[in-house]
Amino acid sequence: MNRGLISTRYAKALLQIGQEQGNLQHFLYDNATKFYNALNDTAEFDVFIKNPIIKDAQKKSMVRSVFGKMFNETMLNFIEIIIENRREMLINDIFRNFLYLYRQQQGIKSVTVVTSISIDDNYKNQIRKILEKKLDAEIELECKVDADIIGGLIIIIDDKQADGSIAGELRELKKKMIH
Repeated sequence: MNRGLISTRYAKALLQIGQEQGNLQHFLYDNATKFYNALNDTAEFDVFIKNPIIKDAQKKSMVRSVFGKMFNETMLNFIEIIIENRREMLINDIFRNFLYLYRQQQGIKSVTVVTSISIDDNYKNQIRKILEKKLDAEIELECKVDADIIGGLIIIIDDKQADGSIAGELRELKKKMIH
């Protein structure tokens, strides 16, 4: 089983469904983001969905009870198809690929900013504006806190990283001193 190929096919199918049904892909993207975050943020939910002992009907029922009122029917049906086809082990990959393909299609850049302390909304908006102007693209900004970087910040744009942290500068200094 080629996990990458299968998960990409499912992701492309969902993207195509959204395109065929007009502006639905924006709703599907919002739903997919919430579902993907739920899988990654809640270990119990992820384990429940992937558990081969739990019956499909129970999984579907749980998904409908948790997400039924906030998700589009197309998304609920798509998740049920994944369950029926026994592709639950690929569900994270399917949704990650869908989110990537959607962003790529829409020209959206995924940006993560890591700081040593929490930053306020005003500063986040300033970062967003600067990066949108520099990248000439709409961005999705995620801010994370990691006290280990000591100060400064790390910016990750579509898997490329710029390390402006104090910890990063100390590592570079250490490398220069050793060589």
